[in-house]
Amino acid sequence: MAAPATTDQLLHFFFRSNGRIGRQEYALGIGVIYSLNLSILFYLLVRETMSPVMLILLVLLDVIILIGLAVLMAKRCHDLGLPGLYFLFIFVPFVGLFWPFVLAFLPGNPAANAYGMPPVIEPE
Repeated sequence: MAAPATTDQLLHFFFRSNGRIGRQEYALGIGVIYSLNLSILFYLLVRETMSPVMLILLVLLDVIILIGLAVLMAKRCHDLGLPGLYFLFIFVPFVGLFWPFVLAFLPGNPAANAYGMPPVIEPE
Protein backbone atom coordinates (compact mmCIF):
# COMPACT_ATOMS: atom_id res chain seq x y z
CA MET A 1 0.00 0.00 0.00
CA ALA A 2 1.33 3.44 -0.91
CA ALA A 3 2.10 5.97 1.79
CA PRO A 4 -0.21 9.00 2.06
CA ALA A 5 0.95 12.16 0.35
CA THR A 6 2.73 14.74 2.46
CA THR A 7 1.65 18.37 2.66
CA ASP A 8 4.62 19.41 0.56
CA GLN A 9 3.70 16.87 -2.14
CA LEU A 10 0.11 18.15 -2.25
CA LEU A 11 1.25 21.78 -2.44
CA HIS A 12 3.65 20.89 -5.24
CA PHE A 13 0.94 19.00 -7.10
CA PHE A 14 -1.69 21.74 -6.93
CA PHE A 15 0.29 24.98 -6.68
CA ARG A 16 3.67 24.66 -8.43
CA SER A 17 3.44 24.82 -12.19
CA ASN A 18 6.84 23.37 -13.05
CA GLY A 19 7.06 19.91 -14.52
CA ARG A 20 4.60 17.55 -16.15
CA ILE A 21 1.75 15.32 -15.02
CA GLY A 22 0.19 12.37 -16.78
CA ARG A 23 -3.43 11.73 -17.66
CA GLN A 24 -4.18 9.69 -14.53
CA GLU A 25 -2.75 12.28 -12.14
CA TYR A 26 -4.54 15.05 -14.01
CA ALA A 27 -7.89 13.25 -13.91
CA LEU A 28 -7.50 12.63 -10.18
CA GLY A 29 -6.63 16.28 -9.54
CA ILE A 30 -9.53 17.54 -11.66
CA GLY A 31 -11.87 15.20 -9.79
CA VAL A 32 -10.74 16.62 -6.45
CA ILE A 33 -11.11 20.20 -7.69
CA TYR A 34 -14.56 19.69 -9.20
CA SER A 35 -15.70 17.90 -6.03
CA LEU A 36 -14.58 20.82 -3.90
CA ASN A 37 -16.27 23.31 -6.22
CA LEU A 38 -19.52 21.33 -6.17
CA SER A 39 -19.38 21.15 -2.38
CA ILE A 40 -19.10 24.92 -2.17
CA LEU A 41 -21.91 25.36 -4.71
CA PHE A 42 -24.27 23.02 -2.84
CA TYR A 43 -23.41 24.71 0.44
CA LEU A 44 -24.35 28.06 -1.05
CA LEU A 45 -27.56 26.72 -2.60
CA VAL A 46 -28.97 25.31 0.64
CA ARG A 47 -28.27 28.43 2.69
CA GLU A 48 -31.10 30.94 3.04
CA THR A 49 -28.89 33.60 4.60
CA MET A 50 -25.16 33.93 4.93
CA SER A 51 -22.93 36.30 6.80
CA PRO A 52 -20.66 38.48 4.67
CA VAL A 53 -17.59 37.03 6.38
CA MET A 54 -18.60 33.49 5.41
CA LEU A 55 -19.27 34.57 1.83
CA ILE A 56 -15.84 36.21 1.60
CA LEU A 57 -14.18 33.08 3.00
CA LEU A 58 -15.97 30.88 0.46
CA VAL A 59 -14.99 33.17 -2.41
CA LEU A 60 -11.35 33.10 -1.26
CA LEU A 61 -11.47 29.30 -1.01
CA ASP A 62 -12.88 29.09 -4.51
CA VAL A 63 -10.14 31.38 -5.87
CA ILE A 64 -7.53 29.10 -4.30
CA ILE A 65 -9.24 26.07 -5.85
CA LEU A 66 -9.29 27.75 -9.27
CA ILE A 67 -5.58 28.53 -8.99
CA GLY A 68 -5.03 24.81 -8.37
CA LEU A 69 -7.07 24.05 -11.50
CA ALA A 70 -4.97 26.45 -13.58
CA VAL A 71 -1.74 24.87 -12.31
CA LEU A 72 -2.94 21.33 -13.08
CA MET A 73 -3.98 22.37 -16.57
CA ALA A 74 -0.63 24.11 -17.14
CA LYS A 75 1.27 20.97 -16.07
CA ARG A 76 -0.88 18.85 -18.36
CA CYS A 77 -0.14 21.24 -21.23
CA HIS A 78 3.56 20.84 -20.41
CA ASP A 79 3.17 17.07 -20.80
CA LEU A 80 1.76 17.67 -24.27
CA GLY A 81 4.70 19.92 -25.16
CA LEU A 82 2.55 23.06 -25.06
CA PRO A 83 3.23 26.22 -23.07
CA GLY A 84 1.41 26.35 -19.76
CA LEU A 85 -0.52 29.43 -20.84
CA TYR A 86 -2.66 27.19 -23.01
CA PHE A 87 -4.75 26.66 -19.87
CA LEU A 88 -6.29 30.03 -20.81
CA PHE A 89 -8.39 28.19 -23.42
CA ILE A 90 -10.74 27.56 -20.53
CA PHE A 91 -11.89 31.19 -20.93
CA VAL A 92 -12.73 30.83 -24.64
CA PRO A 93 -16.49 30.47 -25.12
CA PHE A 94 -17.59 26.91 -25.90
CA VAL A 95 -13.97 25.66 -26.09
CA GLY A 96 -13.57 26.29 -22.36
CA LEU A 97 -16.30 23.79 -21.54
CA PHE A 98 -14.38 20.94 -23.11
CA TRP A 99 -10.73 21.97 -22.72
CA PRO A 100 -10.20 20.36 -19.27
CA PHE A 101 -11.60 17.08 -20.60
CA VAL A 102 -9.60 17.25 -23.85
CA LEU A 103 -6.44 17.55 -21.75
CA ALA A 104 -7.45 14.42 -19.87
CA PHE A 105 -7.65 12.30 -23.02
CA LEU A 106 -4.72 13.53 -25.14
CA PRO A 107 -1.63 11.35 -24.71
CA GLY A 108 1.50 13.18 -23.56
CA ASN A 109 4.87 13.19 -25.25
CA PRO A 110 6.59 9.85 -24.53
CA ALA A 111 10.05 11.45 -24.54
CA ALA A 112 11.58 14.31 -22.60
CA ASN A 113 10.56 17.77 -23.74
CA ALA A 114 11.36 21.33 -22.66
CA TYR A 115 9.40 20.79 -19.43
CA GLY A 116 11.17 17.67 -18.21
CA MET A 117 11.03 13.92 -18.35
CA PRO A 118 7.71 12.13 -18.90
CA PRO A 119 5.82 11.43 -15.69
CA VAL A 120 6.13 7.92 -14.34
CA ILE A 121 3.67 6.39 -11.90
CA GLU A 122 5.52 4.15 -9.50
CA PRO A 123 3.93 0.73 -8.96
CA GLU A 124 2.99 -0.19 -5.41
